[in-house]
Amino acid sequence: MPWGFSVQILRIDRTSLASPARVGKTLESEWFERSAKGCLVMARYENETFLNAQIRIDGNQFLNCRFDQCTIEYRGEQLLQLQGCHFVGCRWFFNGPAGETLRFLGALYADGDAGLKKMVEETLANITTNVVPELQPKERRTKAV
Repeated sequence: MPWGFSVQILRIDRTSLASPARVGKTLESEWFERSAKGCLVMARYENETFLNAQIRIDGNQFLNCRFDQCTIEYRGEQLLQLQGCHFVGCRWFFNGPAGETLRFLGALYADGDAGLKKMVEETLANITTNVVPELQPKERRTKAV
């Protein structure tokens, strides 16, 4: 079952965008058209408006784009770039590794252990301040246990 929620961004860019709106467009067909031997290539979308579109954002670059009433999926399987984009009335779904991470954090929090709850709250605080700490070399495992 997908992990989804609705997002409403109040700051809207009212400047006209250069390209016509992509209405009801699914970008998945474009991803496969750009693929080479099964490897997806990052596509660049700049100054585009997406309206009522279904968009999987993994592996793409979106610069100064506007998304109105779109369904957006993030799987966490490929790098992506969102820069200067505006989202209005979009529904977000987190599937694959991204969804598993959210479900894992939710399960830790629901466990009720004070230490686990604190860790999840600190993780969310780090995300909202754009500070995601990395393990120091001596803290990293060399092999999975």
